[in-house]
Amino acid sequence: MRTLLLIFFIIAAAHVSADDKFTVAKKDSETGLWGYVNKEESGRTLWFKRAKRVSFGTLGIGGGSKNELLTHGYEDEWVISPQYEDVAKEFSEGLAAVQLHGKVGYIDTLNRFVIEPKFESMKNLDGFSLGLAAVKINGKYGFIDKNGAFVIKPIYEYAENFRDNKLATVKQDGKFGAINLNGELVVPCKFPLEEAMTSVPFSNKPYREAKEQAAKDYAAGKYARTLDITTKAAAEADAKINGGGNGETRKITVKDENGLKSAYADDGSCVLSPIYDDIVPEDDNLLMIAQNGKWGVADAFGRIIIPAKYDIITYDDGASMIVADTGGRIGLYRTSGMMVLPPCLDGIDEFVDGKAIAYINYESGLVDTNGELTDSIVEKAFLKAVKMDESNAPRHEVTSLYNQILLACPDFAMAHNNIGIMDIEAEDYKEGMNRLKVAHKLEPENTEIAANLKQAKKDRNQRRWNRIGSALEVAAVVVGVATTAYTTVETIKHGSSGGGGGSMGAGDIGSGSGGGSSCAQILSEISRYENKLAKEAKSTGGKAAHEAGKNAAHRIAPDMVDGSTAMDLRVINSGKSLMRTYQKRIDELKRRARKKGCL
Repeated sequence: MRTLLLIFFIIAAAHVSADDKFTVAKKDSETGLWGYVNKEESGRTLWFKRAKRVSFGTLGIGGGSKNELLTHGYEDEWVISPQYEDVAKEFSEGLAAVQLHGKVGYIDTLNRFVIEPKFESMKNLDGFSLGLAAVKINGKYGFIDKNGAFVIKPIYEYAENFRDNKLATVKQDGKFGAINLNGELVVPCKFPLEEAMTSVPFSNKPYREAKEQAAKDYAAGKYARTLDITTKAAAEADAKINGGGNGETRKITVKDENGLKSAYADDGSCVLSPIYDDIVPEDDNLLMIAQNGKWGVADAFGRIIIPAKYDIITYDDGASMIVADTGGRIGLYRTSGMMVLPPCLDGIDEFVDGKAIAYINYESGLVDTNGELTDSIVEKAFLKAVKMDESNAPRHEVTSLYNQILLACPDFAMAHNNIGIMDIEAEDYKEGMNRLKVAHKLEPENTEIAANLKQAKKDRNQRRWNRIGSALEVAAVVVGVATTAYTTVETIKHGSSGGGGGSMGAGDIGSGSGGGSSCAQILSEISRYENKLAKEAKSTGGKAAHEAGKNAAHRIAPDMVDGSTAMDLRVINSGKSLMRTYQKRIDELKRRARKKGCL
C-alpha cells in the first residue's frame, strides 16, 4: 500500500510542471475570449525577456504610449492565445478545464486536448486535484479521471474538486455536504451554505471529524481502488502528453455555403461557421482560415488560434511553427497561438533541425523555434543602418530599419541611442531624451551613450535658459526695467549654470556609429570595433576549421561522415562578411582620427 501511495505522489508531483506555475488565465479585452499568459520572468521567451527590460516597470521612464512603444504593443505574453469562452484560473496537475462552444474539456500547457470538450458548462472551472476533476453532464455533477472516465458517478446538483484534506464539497436537495475519495457521503447534505459546513465554529464539527477520519483512511489504504484508477489514468494521460503532436487526426470536411466556407467534424458537428472566404486544412489538425482578405489559423476543434489578420499564413509542419506575414514582415507562432517572435523578418527559409535562415534588410542569420536570432543578423542590420545614416539616406528609411531592429531585439541599446540622436536632430527633444535614457540604462558602461546623454542634457538646459531669458526680456520691456532683467538673466545663465551655458549643436552629438567629435570617443569606438572583429574572427575561424575537418573526413569516409551543408557555408560566409564590415568601419574611424590629429 505504501508503494501505491508513493507512486501516486510521484505522478501527481510530475504533473505540477514549470508551466503550471508560470501561466495564469486572462481575458482579452478586445475579443472577450480567455487564454493564458506568462506571469513569471524565468518562464518567458527570450524576446519577451528583452521587451520587458525596456518596459515601464524595469526602466521607469514613463507609462502609457511610451510603454507601448518600447514593448511594441505586446504587453502580455500569451502562452495560449485567447480562444475560449471560459477557462480555469490556472493549471492544476498539468491540466486546465476550458469551455469551447459551450462544452468543457481539459487541455495541457501546450493547448492540446487531453480530454475533448464533451461536458456541460460549469460555474467554476478548475484543473485536477488528487487525480480527479468535478464535471457536469446531463445536469448532474460527478468526478472523472484523466482519461475522462467517471470514477464517482454524476448524481450531485453541484460539486467542487477535492481538497488536500481528501474531501470534496457536494450538493443535494439544495444543501451542502462532503464526500471522500471513494465517493462516500461523510458529511450529510444538510448545510444551506458551504461556509457553515467548513468554517463556522460548532456547526463545522461534522466536517472537522470527517477530515480527521479521511486522513486516517488514506493512511490505512482504504482509498486504494480509487488511487489505483487515478494513477493508471494519470500515467496514460502523461503518455499522451509526452507523445507530442496535436493528438489524433480529426477528419474535417470543408463545405461551401452560399459562397462562404464552413468546416464540419466527422460526426457532423459544425466546428467553423460559414463566415470564411476560404478554409485550407493543414497537418496537425490545423486549418488556415481566410476572412476579408486576411489569413489566420484555426483547428479541427474550432478554436481560433490566430485571428485572420495576416496577409499570408503558412505552416512549417517539420518544426510545428506558424509563419505569419503582415505587410512584408514575418513573425513566428507556436501551434498554441504563442508568439515567439513578432513580425520583424523580411524573409525566412524552411526550418531544418529546429533552425531556419532568416533575413533582415538582406542580411542573413539563423532563427530557432524559440525565436532566438543568431549569427549576428541583428548587428549586421544595425551596421547597415549606421552606414545609411552616415550617407544621408532619407530619415524615414533609416529610422524604419532601426525600428525593425528593435522589434527583433528590443533591448539593443545602440539602436535606441541612434534613434534618440536622430529625434533630437529633428527637434523631437522629449522623445530623443527618453531614447537616450533607455540606451544608457540598458548599457550604463557604454561611454559613447553616456557622452551622448550628457550632451543632450546640456543642450536641454540651454534651451531652458533661452526660454527663461526670452520671458524675462519681454517682462523687462513691459515694466521698463530692461537693464535689471538683463543682469538677472546673465547671472542665471553664467552663474547658476556653472560657466558659459554654451550649447553644442545637434550635429556635434556623436552618432550611434561612434562618430562623436572628441578623440576619446573615436578611439573608444576603434577599440570597440577591433574587439568585435577579433571576437568574430575567432568564431568564424573556428567554424571554418570545424567544417574543413568535416569535409576532410568526408573525403576519406563519405559513408560515415557528412560534409558541410549549404547552410554551414552560408553561416561562415556571413561571418566573413561581418568581419569585412567591421574592418571597413575601423578603417573609416582611423581615417577620421588621423584627420583630427588623434593618431
